This record gives sequence, C-alpha cells and structure tokens, in this order.
Amino acid sequence: MSFAPRRSVPIALACAYVAVALVAAASCAAPARAQRVARRDTPAPADAPAAAVTVAWGAPLPFAPTLVAADTRGAVVVGSLGVAAHRTDGALAWHTRVANVGLEVPAIDARTVALASRVGDDPRTGSVVVLDRADGELRWERALGAPPGPVALGSDTVFVSVESADGARSTLHAFDERSGATRWSAELPGRVARRSAIVVDPATDTVVTVSDAGGRWVLGLHDAATGAEEGGLDLGVAGSASAPALVEPGWAVVGNGSTGEVLGLDLVGRAVGWVERLEVGFDPSSPPAVGGGLVVVADDRGDLHALDARSGAHRWHAPLGAPLLGARPTVAGGLVAVADWGGAVHVVAAADGTALEAPVPGGVATGLAAVRDALVVAVRTAEPDRLEAWRAPAPGPER
Repeated sequence: MSFAPRRSVPIALACAYVAVALVAAASCAAPARAQRVARRDTPAPADAPAAAVTVAWGAPLPFAPTLVAADTRGAVVVGSLGVAAHRTDGALAWHTRVANVGLEVPAIDARTVALASRVGDDPRTGSVVVLDRADGELRWERALGAPPGPVALGSDTVFVSVESADGARSTLHAFDERSGATRWSAELPGRVARRSAIVVDPATDTVVTVSDAGGRWVLGLHDAATGAEEGGLDLGVAGSASAPALVEPGWAVVGNGSTGEVLGLDLVGRAVGWVERLEVGFDPSSPPAVGGGLVVVADDRGDLHALDARSGAHRWHAPLGAPLLGARPTVAGGLVAVADWGGAVHVVAAADGTALEAPVPGGVATGLAAVRDALVVAVRTAEPDRLEAWRAPAPGPER
C-alpha cells in the first residue's frame, strides 16, 4: 500500500517509510486550491458585542474530573478516583470506582468504555481497563507492564499504545473487546505521545497512529484485524506533528509541523487528498477537532483554524491570545471550544469563528466533548465539581 498525492507521483511506501524530501514534493504537487496561505491579518469578526453561550444543565460529579468523552448517548467522565456516565440530559447513569484512569481520554462506543490506567511513569501500574457501557461493571483488566498511552475502539477490538522501558518507542496492542484476549501486538517506529489519539477507520479497517521516532514524525497504518503494517507517511523532522483525527470513514487529517500544513488523507485510495498550508506548528497531544463539515486545529501560537473537511479550504482563523498546550478543540452544536493551559474555555461560532461569551464555570475546565447539540464541559476545583452542558446562543439581531 502507498500514499500518493492525487494526480501526482507516489510519496510513500509499501511497508517502509519515505524521506522527508518526498513529503515536501507531495505538498508542491497538491492541487493549487490547497496551497493558499491562511491570512493571519484577517481574524474572525469581533466588532459586535459577543453573544452569550448558555448553560443548559449542570450535574454534580462524585470526584474531581480530568477528562471526558461523549457521543449521542451521553458523556463518560474520568478522574483519578473513578468513572461516571451521564445521559444526554445530565442524569447520572452510573458511577464506578476505578483508580488512576484520569490521564488519558476514555474510548467509548455503544457497548464499551476502555480506559488506560497508570500512576505517573510507574510501570507496575500500567493496565487497560474495560467497563460495560450500560452499567459500568468491570468486564476485564489487563496488566501492560509499562505506562499506557491513548486507547481506541473499533472492529470489536480495544487498541492501546504502550511505551517501551526507555520511552523511545511504543507498541500497539489489540485486545478482544469482550474477553480481553490478546489479538496482536505491533511495534511502532516511534513513541506515541501521551494524551494523544489513535484512530480506527471502519472503511479500511485500519489503525492510524502518529509517533515520534527520535525527532522524525511518522504516520503509521496497521491492519486492525492482524496488526500487519500497511504503509505510512513520513512527516519530517522540523516540527512536531499533531495527533490524527477521523473526518469520516475513509478520511483522516493530521497536522505536519515540519511544513506547517494540515493534510487530508484518503485512506481508501492511500492518497493525500488535500494540503492546506498554515505556516504554524502543532502539538502532538492535540488532535484536530472534526464536526459540522469542519476540521479545526489549534496551532502553537494559541490560535484556532477551521478548514473545510472535504476540500481543505480555509474557512476562518480565530486568534485566542492564550497558550493552548495539550489543547483538544471540540466542535459541538454550532460551537467550537477549547480550554487553554489555565483551564479557561474559549468559545467561537463554528460558522465564522466569531468570539462568543462563554459561561464562567467557577472552576477549571479539564475536558470538553460533544453530546448531540451541546458542548459538555468537565469542571473541577468548583463547588461542586461538575459536568455542564453549554448551548450556542439563539440567532438574533445582535449577531
């Protein structure tokens, strides 16, 4: 298998990684529409008073939250002392005491909650924990013998990256979602960043990873059923790459810090479908956000950029003026939100990047996710620690 820019020469490989010069050639060969430089002197409109985002509901949490995942069924919140599932109206579905699962975003689907458990870097505490989504009951737990990184679900399988003893590289492990039996393990070319993301594409049954191989960033593809390597893409050495994100089945995106570009990847055709040059850097612990036809990336300057998910066309740019280290932007219900390094939440309109007035949660926002038409925000150091749902302001003359 190989990656190639559409209507151009191959830039990647069959089970080997290409040189960075070939990636640069791919950028030059991409369609002209994808080579625009984002105008940094034309931020989103800000002359009108900011419309206010409203709090739809708030629900107390039985522990201090660290991260949250959500889907159309509700939200799953994790902290150092447990896991809690909430329905779309905020009602608590269940709460399970599981220790040390608050350092990675949980992976959820209709049946399963998968969690990475660790205490700092202590290898004796590394494990993957799987709960039943319906009631929070423990299904199985597997010791890993090393600190785990991000987890993902797909193809009836739990995927987790696990660091080597020296921290130089990661191994991707696949476990049966129901029984916990090992399906396969595959060594990656480098280390997957903690609080990053791995992606499972249902259209190609492929696991997508981004790892740091001693300063060279590599996007890797593995068969979800067997672990066989299916090619990849060299993302260069000049800057960090972002984590990958799935736009829709068959399409993924990744930020290439070596070239300051966002790449739209056709996983079915193994082609670079589009390239948008932003001339910015990326954080390996910050996957792009996807929703409403947009791909939203946070850059290393504290700005948000929205691109068309299918074409890569630049939609808008919103400078936030705050450091976004480890940020995970979220698209939900007409909103784009991101928490900065201090825990403050910045919210803009998904349509044009216009700044909106965010509620003041009275604590530190530690996690954001989308539940149907609402943004859910996990808040700690508050009275009480809680989960809130925010909704976009209703259209009106002031907008």
